[in-house]
Amino acid sequence: MPAFSNVNEIKVEFSEFDYDFYIDSMKSTLTENELLTLQQDNNLVKNWYDIGFRDISAYYFKNTLDDRSKSSEWMLSGDKFQVAFAEADNTVLIRFYVDNAIYCYEKAFELDPGNTAARIRLATCFIDGTKEVMRAVRLLKDILIEEPGNFDANYYLGILSMHSAQYDKAIMRFETALETEPHSIDAWLNLGEAYVKTGNGQKAKEVLLECKSLIEDPEIIQMLDNYIDAIEIN
Repeated sequence: MPAFSNVNEIKVEFSEFDYDFYIDSMKSTLTENELLTLQQDNNLVKNWYDIGFRDISAYYFKNTLDDRSKSSEWMLSGDKFQVAFAEADNTVLIRFYVDNAIYCYEKAFELDPGNTAARIRLATCFIDGTKEVMRAVRLLKDILIEEPGNFDANYYLGILSMHSAQYDKAIMRFETALETEPHSIDAWLNLGEAYVKTGNGQKAKEVLLECKSLIEDPEIIQMLDNYIDAIEIN
């Protein structure tokens, strides 16, 4: 297995943010019953989650981990922080959660160098969190050297190609992804959109009709029908 140098190059610099102050400020907004819930069984991970603060629960979960923790536990911690930054609406909090997610996935990979999922999720942190697209591209391309048919790596490279208006490359990526997971609605939809962008309306319709066959929700089917009808064929 080739050495995965990109993870070793990642140096997480946690945002200068007093998270304990944030926790205290959130406590001041709680009801009496919620404060009582926090005191139950001294389980801050569960109790903060139960009252709706998944981000603070993620923070306390990470604090339970140490050098004896397993790769799977660091993955779970990273996943919790990914949910936190997806739900956050404050840029300082978002960066704090992204930094923690990156750190956790890096730890997961260090403990299990064969953990492809850790690399995929690191890439999504760079795409959605830090906007460091080229770091994500390097991670994803490294995966494809080892696993040319990896669905996630091909799919996310396809998405990035769409963002940079490289539609022919996007088509190639989505088609490769669909060879691995032919029932991925998202991949079919994005493939259809890529064909629209290239001006190949006929192929776009064919692809989107294939996608339609996988959808069960009548409202989504109707929306897709309307979209297909609006596609012009040159």
